[in-house]
Amino acid sequence: MTFAEVENAFVFMERYSEIKDKLKREIVLLRGRGCVYKKGISVKDPAVIAENFDEANFLFGLEGQSLSSMKRDIELGLEYFERICVNIMCGNSTPVKPDSGVIDEFMRNLYPLYKDDTRVDILVNNTDFGVGA
Repeated sequence: MTFAEVENAFVFMERYSEIKDKLKREIVLLRGRGCVYKKGISVKDPAVIAENFDEANFLFGLEGQSLSSMKRDIELGLEYFERICVNIMCGNSTPVKPDSGVIDEFMRNLYPLYKDDTRVDILVNNTDFGVGA
């Protein structure tokens, strides 16, 4: 997938937040329109994404995730990207709900390992980056 194809997959881009800790930067939110080919990029293809982006975003706290799968995702992200952001699922208006057991596993076992890593941002609450506060 070329950068143009990735860029064309987004409906619009909006300013999300300005980060003033760890590594100062601005985050933009890219709203996707979905894959017109009904395929999309899977986690099996991180190198393709890494060719065009320097940071990846992961959502943890979903039913079916395990400690080992979350650890593997973090390690894979750090292998291919300059930085990663881990978002902990918060309840919202969608039918997808957070799994408190998965979140507890992350907070107990993985959060302490990565909380001070300068390449990892962890968004525990959806207002941690100053959005919605």
